[in-house]
Formats: sequence, C-alpha cells, structure tokens
Amino acid sequence: SYTVADYAFEFSRKGTSDHIIITSSMPSLTAVAVCLWMKTADTDNEGTQLSYAVPGTHNELTLWNYKKLGLSVGGRRSSSSVSANDGKWHHICVTWENNAGSWKLFKDGSVAASGTSLKTGHVIRGGGALVLGQEQDSVGGSFQSFQSFIGEMTGVNIWNHVILDQEIARMSQSCLTGVGNVFQWHDFKAHVKGSVKIIKPSC
Repeated sequence: SYTVADYAFEFSRKGTSDHIIITSSMPSLTAVAVCLWMKTADTDNEGTQLSYAVPGTHNELTLWNYKKLGLSVGGRRSSSSVSANDGKWHHICVTWENNAGSWKLFKDGSVAASGTSLKTGHVIRGGGALVLGQEQDSVGGSFQSFQSFIGEMTGVNIWNHVILDQEIARMSQSCLTGVGNVFQWHDFKAHVKGSVKIIKPSC
C-alpha cells in the first residue's frame, strides 16, 4: 500500500547535535530496502541520510554523501557518482540482499547504480542504533559535522526484503511512500534530538 507522508524533518544547520535515533527493535536482516524523500542544496558536506551501527561495525548499514551517494553494508562500502543535492526533492531507495550481495541505488524511480558481491552471505545484525541525519562512528554517536544532513527529509521506510523496481517507480510519483515492515515513517517522529524541526512536507 502507498501513503503520503504527513510531516517532514528539517535539518537547518551543520553540526553534530541534530538527528533522529532509534535504539531498539532493529531485527537481523538478510535483505533490506530503504526508501526516502530528501531535498538539499548543500554542496559542501557529505550529508548522511541514514546510519545503522552495531558494536564493532559502525557502518553496518549506511546511506551517505548526497554529493556522491554511497551504500555501506557490514562495513564495506560501494560508492556511486549519483548526486541528490541540487535543491530539488528526490526519491532515493537502496536495496541489498545477501545471496549474491547484489545492491541497487534508485533515484527518482530509476536504477542509478547497482552492483554485486557486496558482503555476500552477510547478515545485518539486529539490536543496534538507527540514526537519521548523522553518520555514526560508534554506536549511537561519534558524529562528524561534515557528514551531517542539511535539508529536508520525509517518508523514510525500511523493509526486510528487496522491493520490486516497479514498486519503487510507483513510490517515486507525487511524494508517495510505501509502508515499511521494519520501520515506517511515523516511527521516527518521537525520536528527534537537537533542533530538528517537524514541518509540513513541501514535496
């Protein structure tokens, strides 16, 4: 099912205090999909959309650097030349599964980058800290300001399986979001830290 996000987060400043953090209820994952809407005009920083850390691996699952979007799984990085920092709203999704270590990065409903052999056989460990807007270098912290997200974000959803390309294309129309079965957008609202503002989405 699809829905329209009823609020957005506004991150208005560079720094290490503004973020959203959930420290419970992440399950172990053999596959994952993360989708979100974002808008930034920041050309200076490597802004981080999502960071999930467990003890021993602070990049267990990370989507970062809106100048050149990258995905990390189990501490291993894959990077791309895909940017999303032109001041417009963009729908961004990443999917990964551990059979072949195959991953895809979607921008505005289309596959913009993909690969295989990214942590084949890895299981993303449960029970860690999930953060929006900062990149963890330890569980729940050790943020660096150049990796802080500056802009607006809405409709973050996380699934425990890969989503079909056509579903992602559908979600990328008119600010729609799916409903994640691991975390869905309304789960994040109660976990704001710092001066993140809750606003009406402008997409």
